[in-house]
Amino acid sequence: QVIRDLTGRGVAVVYISHRLEELEEIADRVVVLRDGAHIGERPMREATRDELIQMMVGRPLGELFPRADGGHEGEVLLKVGNLSVPGDSEASRTALREISVQVRRGEIVGLAGLMGAGRSELLETLFGVHRPAAGEVTLNGRPYRPRNPGQAIRRGVALVAEDRKAQSLVLGNTVGFNASLSSLGRYLRFWTVDRKKENAAVAREVAELRVKTPGLRFTVGNLSGGNQQKVVLAKWLLTSPDLILMDEPTRGIDVGAKAEIHALMAQLAASGKGVLVASSELPELLAMCDRILVLCEGRVTAEFARGAASQEAILEAAMARQQVIR
Repeated sequence: QVIRDLTGRGVAVVYISHRLEELEEIADRVVVLRDGAHIGERPMREATRDELIQMMVGRPLGELFPRADGGHEGEVLLKVGNLSVPGDSEASRTALREISVQVRRGEIVGLAGLMGAGRSELLETLFGVHRPAAGEVTLNGRPYRPRNPGQAIRRGVALVAEDRKAQSLVLGNTVGFNASLSSLGRYLRFWTVDRKKENAAVAREVAELRVKTPGLRFTVGNLSGGNQQKVVLAKWLLTSPDLILMDEPTRGIDVGAKAEIHALMAQLAASGKGVLVASSELPELLAMCDRILVLCEGRVTAEFARGAASQEAILEAAMARQQVIR
């Protein structure tokens, strides 16, 4: 409304955003920049969302979700049976009640649900943040009950947390420092860190993920949201995980970075890793996942195979207190 009031008084406004719904609401013209270059300009009323996304990403819209046919599933990697975790009103943590889920190698499994449904709590429990009260979990065919994240990491589990700034990054430190945080033990030599080996590994991973940074000594807090998220991913990939837990992995990043993270998810699954991802973006889950589990108030209320779900069916299950679909 403020912007409309300003333009109504003859003030010109330049509004920078990757949220297309905002541009559709307030913009008269749209200019697309990519990698420092002017890509195109359109009157907003003539521009379609698909056209703008393709200009922003630099490739056809279909490549935003590069997994149209799903993956090739292998042996069971993670098996969770009747997992229950007590809630905590002070920490605003939802209790988990008899959760059962399995993830196979080469598979991407999605977790859907409304805020407070228990998606984050499930991922955090599998990463050793919370202690389960009941249930059985196996990883690679062996009992798995981590008491802390360190034990989870040693068993080949990684968690891309929901809030990268508060939970995943030391914003005032460098790209290199953050990327190697979880894998420093790999570079020890006589109880000291082999900096040459560390920097080589980090540089290789940062290059593979195409992190746009002036260098490894650049402060990570000064990167864009998408590049910060890539640093988080680099940190975990350097631990060589078997199971990657992702909590809202594309929240708050631009369309181009989303496409790259989707491609990475597909690549990880294709390499035989398991991916368990929680997301509020239903198109993302529908396009990327082999199966989708829906949670409501700490329970699984539905499970959909690839191609069997719709946004409407997921939302219906997300508001159902009892199990409705299996």
